[in-house]
Amino acid sequence: DVARRAEEKKLIVEAKNGDIRSFELLIEPYQKNVYNFAVHLTNDKHFAEDIAQEAFIRVFKSLKSFRADCPFQSWLYRIVRTTFLDELKKSYHKHDSKSMLLDDPSTYLQLENEMGVEVNEQQLLKNVLNQALAKLPLILRTALVMYELQGFSYEEISSIEKEAVGTIKSRIFKARKQLCRDGALRDTWGKIE
Repeated sequence: DVARRAEEKKLIVEAKNGDIRSFELLIEPYQKNVYNFAVHLTNDKHFAEDIAQEAFIRVFKSLKSFRADCPFQSWLYRIVRTTFLDELKKSYHKHDSKSMLLDDPSTYLQLENEMGVEVNEQQLLKNVLNQALAKLPLILRTALVMYELQGFSYEEISSIEKEAVGTIKSRIFKARKQLCRDGALRDTWGKIE
């Protein structure tokens, strides 16, 4: 981990000096997780792709202003979150708020029977979770997704959100409590990979 951080610092310096390849190497390990984070924020795969792409463009443009007083990962995720909020404001009236994921899992079974679309149990479970997450207030959803699905510590989320650790813990607790009210999620949460 120490070697990885040293390599990351080196890549940051080189990228700040205009080395495109260093920038690509810097963001490469984060691309999948940033996209997944955006999917959980938006509940829309196409919108998430746009958010992730725009966030990486913003990272590239503002990298020269990055200060090493916070971890790069925290700074990156703060940009992803801000990008999402900015894009949400800009496209709220244009963006179709319907989820790409269907509300009713039984609809998947109907599609499977009628169209030969195979839907496995894991897809159904993820759908149930995504639908429940989409109902959470954004401030709770963000903290919960970062903690439970992205694997961030309370301290890392605190750095990203610029909030006290206690506030982050409270948000995660509230999010879990709201999710547990949904009976389908009581058994689902632990089964999601």
